Amino acid sequence: LTFRAVLLFLVGVNLLSIGPILVGVPVIADKWLTGALAYGIVMSAFSGGLLSGIILGGALPRPGKRFALVVLCVNALAGGGVLALAFLRTTPLVASAVFISGGCFGYMNVLGYTWFQSRTQESMMGRMMSLVTMTWVGTAPISMALTGVLVEWNLELMFLGFGLVLLLLCAVLALIPFA
Repeated sequence: LTFRAVLLFLVGVNLLSIGPILVGVPVIADKWLTGALAYGIVMSAFSGGLLSGIILGGALPRPGKRFALVVLCVNALAGGGVLALAFLRTTPLVASAVFISGGCFGYMNVLGYTWFQSRTQESMMGRMMSLVTMTWVGTAPISMALTGVLVEWNLELMFLGFGLVLLLLCAVLALIPFA
């Protein structure tokens, strides 16, 4: 795996996940659930998932040679959570889906940062971390703007499309042999 390939994968994952969570979930809460109360519950579940994933990322052993497979499977699971939001209409189910996705994202943050840092010379660490951070900061506004446009068109299809594309991205990359 190369830095460039992993950074490009992160850009894709971020484009397909940030907007649906930060823009799509408030719309779900307003249209399909009970408004502000549901939004608070769902976003708390997402944050709880992130925290749980971060804790698991620090507690579980590193995947070693299975790193690429674990990354793809965990991101596919997160994509499945995004996709599921197209069909869920109760606060507990939506909260469960975003908890799972959040857990995947939290776990991947720990794995990803560890992977990058373990392969970076100390003198280049700041530059590398700024590039990794840029994958989130740089893609967030694009993902949110695109999600906003698509939500106005069709909320269900936005979640379905973003989730399916993330699953497809993981599936295609799973076909490539990684050393």
